[in-house]
Amino acid sequence: MPTNQAENQVVKSKKDEIYDYLKGIKPDLNTDDEDGVYSTIKGVFDENDSYKSKREQTDKNISERFNQDPRFAQFFLGSIQPDANPVSELLKVYGEDIRAYLDDPDNAEDLGKAQKEYLDKIAKGKELEDTYTKNLDASLARLDEYQTSKGLTDEQVDEVINSLIADAENIIMGVFTPELIDSKLKAMNYDQDVAVAKEEGMIDGANKKIDEYKKSTKANENIPPLLTSKRAGVRPKGSDIVGAMEDVNNKYDFMKDAKRTQVRRNR
Repeated sequence: MPTNQAENQVVKSKKDEIYDYLKGIKPDLNTDDEDGVYSTIKGVFDENDSYKSKREQTDKNISERFNQDPRFAQFFLGSIQPDANPVSELLKVYGEDIRAYLDDPDNAEDLGKAQKEYLDKIAKGKELEDTYTKNLDASLARLDEYQTSKGLTDEQVDEVINSLIADAENIIMGVFTPELIDSKLKAMNYDQDVAVAKEEGMIDGANKKIDEYKKSTKANENIPPLLTSKRAGVRPKGSDIVGAMEDVNNKYDFMKDAKRTQVRRNR
């Protein structure tokens, strides 16, 4: 009996569908991190609120402009129709007023500024495009070197790049999530944190050696010198200075004992 294919399909829960949506925005999202998930969700809400606010302001501006100039409303609505030519629509709506405006000497300065802005925009666009292409080629070369030096797979590199692009898109849209700020702070403080951890490790290591030395010297305090070594007492390895002081003290005590014996004999 043939199996119904629909019955074998795995139905995703609403929770999994939300996770899939969020991962489309932030590919490296850890769904086990509850705060990270909610932070990403809040970022989506903030972005939507920002877009909604800007859209409402734009709609308000257009509505006011339409009310001020009905011909502009006619031109605008005609220009956004499929296959419409904005220049033709402009002539249809404003007709001879365009020619009159262009020929009026009083408008020469405004027209000159508009023409300059247009040319500057074209030149700037070409300059930005050339700069982008040049920077991208250099960045891809550096990325290849970095991948080789770190032994990263193509999948790892793609994941990092996608995450950077997602962050850049959020920044362009004015969205700064707590997660993005945290990652930047960690990167800024990384060298300092490593130095502190290294210093703390060195201090811990020194303290450990001191404790070991104290324990070893304490264990030898009650052992008679003649039973431990030919010299006066056994010194743990690494205690040359302390051991030398002990030798001096022992030799001094030996000399005092010898003098006492000689005095008794002379009597």
